[in-house]
Amino acid sequence: MTVILTGMLLEDDHSLPMLLDYLHQCERTGVLTLHTPQGSAQLWHDGGQLIHAVFQGHAGVAAVATLMRVTARSPFTFQSRPADAPRSVTIPLGHLLMQAAQLLDENRAPELAVPAAPDVIISFEDVPALGVAGTGMVDTGVPGPQEERLLAAITGRRSVGDLARDLQLSVDELCAQLTPLLERGAVVLTPPLMHAQFWRETLRLVDAVAGKDGDAVLAQATRSVGAVPGMIPVAKSRAFLRALENGLGVVGSARRTSFSRSCYQLRQMTLNATGIKEEDWNSE
Repeated sequence: MTVILTGMLLEDDHSLPMLLDYLHQCERTGVLTLHTPQGSAQLWHDGGQLIHAVFQGHAGVAAVATLMRVTARSPFTFQSRPADAPRSVTIPLGHLLMQAAQLLDENRAPELAVPAAPDVIISFEDVPALGVAGTGMVDTGVPGPQEERLLAAITGRRSVGDLARDLQLSVDELCAQLTPLLERGAVVLTPPLMHAQFWRETLRLVDAVAGKDGDAVLAQATRSVGAVPGMIPVAKSRAFLRALENGLGVVGSARRTSFSRSCYQLRQMTLNATGIKEEDWNSE
């Protein structure tokens, strides 16, 4: 199996139909796995046609209609594999989506069940890092081949989603391997980080604006949010940009004004990563 697509469904009624239509147009064969707060859903495709869907014990159109009740952001992966699933869908995709929408409109779609909370909660955006014992050695116990492969891939910078894609695993498979490592303390979960492109653009812009003073400005801004160079947590990205502005001078100064006018890309990366709306940027 090969993971050929990963992404995130947004809080949008049209996100799932658009994704299914995209797979249909591309004539993909494989399984789409959605990781929702209410559990995982699997949708098998054969040449782009949806042939089987399961979610919360439902199959076919009932599964799709139930899945369309999910309103939370939900990561997904698509794995290329033979279409060897049973067939619970025998109608074209357009007809299926209309039937699912009708079930929802008439309030006949199954209700979402709330699963029991797992002992270890792992998010698609979490960043695994190696756990370090007091001796400075990684406490991995006696890892098997799968664990050794996973541990070798963990850098403290790649998210759960990144690791799943790079190791050619579904998120569920990766989480199953991570869980015992987390329970042993061999791995810890750190907050989601801004993409490496965010740091590269920051370096470029600060160097252009501050020149030789840029290193000191970056170091101070990074320390102020409790981060380390190149690893800015998503939750602290807005505060980090504000710290950079403050470090470049008082309001109205040439360097600060130049940075503020040029940091559109950094600001958009932060808005996209945090979900903050443009109009709420300056709110606390």
